[in-house]
Amino acid sequence: QKYGLCPTSDIVLLIDGSSSFGQSFGRHPHGFEAIMEMVRSWVEGLPLSREKATVGINSKSNEQVRVGIVQFSGKNAVGADPGRADSQATPNGVGSSGGLTGDIQELSADIDWQEANYYGGGTMISKGMSDVVQMFHASPADGRLRVLIIIVDGQIYDTGSLSQVRGELDRENVQVFGLVVRRFSTHSTVDSKAEQTLKPVVSAPQDGHFENIEIDMVSSVLSDICNPSTRFGSLVAKNASMEHQPCTMQTQQGYCEADLGCVWYEASLSCADSPCLQHCGEVACSSDVVNRCSWSSMKELCYKQPLVLCSSLSTGECSKNSKCELSADGSACIDKVCEYS
Repeated sequence: QKYGLCPTSDIVLLIDGSSSFGQSFGRHPHGFEAIMEMVRSWVEGLPLSREKATVGINSKSNEQVRVGIVQFSGKNAVGADPGRADSQATPNGVGSSGGLTGDIQELSADIDWQEANYYGGGTMISKGMSDVVQMFHASPADGRLRVLIIIVDGQIYDTGSLSQVRGELDRENVQVFGLVVRRFSTHSTVDSKAEQTLKPVVSAPQDGHFENIEIDMVSSVLSDICNPSTRFGSLVAKNASMEHQPCTMQTQQGYCEADLGCVWYEASLSCADSPCLQHCGEVACSSDVVNRCSWSSMKELCYKQPLVLCSSLSTGECSKNSKCELSADGSACIDKVCEYS
């Protein structure tokens, strides 16, 4: 556990509370409870800031960590109907009262409450992601790392409703990781569908921000979140130093496109500063539609707009995007796959 490498960070866990996570997973009789106990062990070892949630946006940049926990599901799920998107952090007066906290007692109370109030229902994530955005509003603009880790066990049913909230996470400079948790050691259609719907939600490059794993591996992924020799840890370390790394040093297209301050030029196979960075104010920035610029009020800088998720587009919008295509049955918009002869 290389927590000493963690930069000042606010980390939120968005955890699937659907009925399927209440099944047995491997040696664990209840998947959701097993995940929460892994989270408990993880936070007990973190270099927490010791700040209570009431500190909010006044948190100090001290090379330590705060954590938030949100459970998501679908209310009133019946049969194949996943229900209506809903979510829950701890209510007022319990633990962190639904906020970011660096206090171990508040986090322990949050975990206890989540275990006692396991949702059940369908896998609907949009409300949970909106709650996460609100939680990050209490994350100060002091250069700290902002990380969201989404943990699911099945197909997400409301991906078509995620475009706006996903853009808000990008504007908050949140680095999004995703974990699909399998019930068994072998892959199944259940976790394959989960992968197809979660992977487009994570940050670019998607392969680096995503894993499909057995439940007992969740502990090691969390423990190594700041370890630069691991898949997730290498991207956390990279993002923590990205402000100081010139675009010209980005040699991989995926990393270049993921950096809102950089653009990739296909003709020269090179990365360069985005023209958006030249705008000094919000008006000039927002007016630049040619370069698709977007003003960041948190950083007070002009960036390019985040990448569009194919999964968030309607079937009509899908055909207009050169990087997207309709699935074989025409029911969903997916990333275009290049075919070579």
